[in-house]
Amino acid sequence: MKKMLTRPVTTFVEKLCDVKYYVMADPYTDPHFRPDPPFVMNNAYFDTIEEAEALKKEKEKGFFGELTVCELITELE
Repeated sequence: MKKMLTRPVTTFVEKLCDVKYYVMADPYTDPHFRPDPPFVMNNAYFDTIEEAEALKKEKEKGFFGELTVCELITELE
């Protein structure tokens, strides 16, 4: 008796993409109140990761929460 065998096949494809970096802010809030949602710090997107790291370092002093540098990848056609 023959059995059906399936296996995943992956192929790598190169695509032209636009990469932007931003600082995601997740503020710490009191659990007795409505939590503040995470947001993009200053609604600013940068072309290099160094600019995003500089904004993070600048805002870390006065911000009560967690700041992380993230990247936004947009496919261009």
